[in-house]
Amino acid sequence: MRTKISALFSRACHWVYMLLIGVAILSVSCEQSEVSGSAEPSVKVEIRETTDSSISFMITSTNADEVKYLVTEASDGIHDAEYVLQNGRPSVVNQEYIVKVDDLDSDTTYLVSVAAKSDNGFAVTHEIVTTKSSYYNEVDLDFPFVRRLEGENYADTDFALFFTDVDPEYELTLVLHAEDSEMLPEGAYSTEGGANANIDAKRSFLRFTNGDEPIFFDKIEAWVACESTDDYYYFDIHLYAGNTVYTVVVRDYVGNMPMYDISNMVFDRPIVRKSEDGKRATLIFNSEDEKATFVAETYIPSRMYLEPGVYTVATDEDGFEPFEIDAHNSWFIANGYYSELKSGTITISIDVSADDNYDYIYDVDIVDELGREIKFECRGPVPSDELYISFTVDSAEFNEVESGLYRIIFDGNYSLSFDICADEFVEGIYPIADIGEAYRPYIDKSSLRFSSATLGDIAIRDGKVRIIEIEDDFWEFRFKLQAQNSYNIWTGTYYGELNNFIPES
Repeated sequence: MRTKISALFSRACHWVYMLLIGVAILSVSCEQSEVSGSAEPSVKVEIRETTDSSISFMITSTNADEVKYLVTEASDGIHDAEYVLQNGRPSVVNQEYIVKVDDLDSDTTYLVSVAAKSDNGFAVTHEIVTTKSSYYNEVDLDFPFVRRLEGENYADTDFALFFTDVDPEYELTLVLHAEDSEMLPEGAYSTEGGANANIDAKRSFLRFTNGDEPIFFDKIEAWVACESTDDYYYFDIHLYAGNTVYTVVVRDYVGNMPMYDISNMVFDRPIVRKSEDGKRATLIFNSEDEKATFVAETYIPSRMYLEPGVYTVATDEDGFEPFEIDAHNSWFIANGYYSELKSGTITISIDVSADDNYDYIYDVDIVDELGREIKFECRGPVPSDELYISFTVDSAEFNEVESGLYRIIFDGNYSLSFDICADEFVEGIYPIADIGEAYRPYIDKSSLRFSSATLGDIAIRDGKVRIIEIEDDFWEFRFKLQAQNSYNIWTGTYYGELNNFIPES
């Protein structure tokens, strides 16, 4: 839910003054005369109604010889009893009296001060009230991208900001004036001030992409803040047209202020989102400095995982084939400029050097419709649930073929057998390796057979088996087998007796 930051900005002074006035009210008693007796004056004020140009309030006083009221802007500060009695307007004494003050500014915070006096002393009270806005419609405009427009139409001191979206319904051009600089100075900007206005109302407008007439504004107010020395800005903008006020709140990088160098982009691991039909995977790359985003919608040949290969940008109208990238649903944005892809490739490979975790390696070499070259390489983990396949075995048989060579056969939904080369059969971790290339103990890769009734033989290129002796005739085997013809990792556990195994006495 979008935070209403603009409301906080427009009323920031209001809350400050309320705090100051609250403190002052607590100290009002210091202004009252400490005269003995019960005839000291008292006064209170109650706000009854507000409009965009008036305030109505009721004054009630007792034991007073004179009562006066004063309505001033809260920004002028608090007034004591003496000031109100000297400069205020008279009120009816010692009874309820309703006052209406007209010709006030809309959406403005006022301080209502009422003072009373008698021979026994004086009293003063205050109330804060804000007039209503004269704008009946409030519209929030949402813009995710901002860039500075440059060219012969703009001077070096013009900061022409262009607010837009990927698929815009409307776009805002806002022309601010400042000193010649790459960066827009912080501060308040407004169309007020005649020739000295620092927002150009004639060149600032809201354009609609459906062809409706653009909106030019009666008044524009903007607050600009830059959190650091780069191009990350905060904008709080109010645009007034007729009875409508448009609000823009943007906290983002600004393109072309200064220009972001895309030649040395560093990207984090991508976000990979698969479609429900299992035919597509969208890759979302965000640069580490969050100044650029690259999105590619790829068509994949496997529902299991993002298969390695060369994915090519294509604009096929009759449907996409695996290893293609949809040019129109893929895009790049940097410096506030959005563009679809034109050509190029993304080469995806899988690093299998680690036993337990594989990594995707992404080599991107793309050109977009604006002619920008998007080149980078990054890596990210392959989700384990995409590659791991579990299997079960129900029985195990042990045979000592010869001294230092042991054969174990497992059966069940899958069949698995292998030879262990070891000085003795004990619990431990046994890697799968070729004869002559491994240090004992190990599992002879050439002896390993793995199959299922539905899939047939499954070639294994690497892996390991962990053996745990629970009791003399009770064992636990944990398998992790890396497939030869795919990137799948087969995992399983056998827990039970080891037939034919005779424990050493």
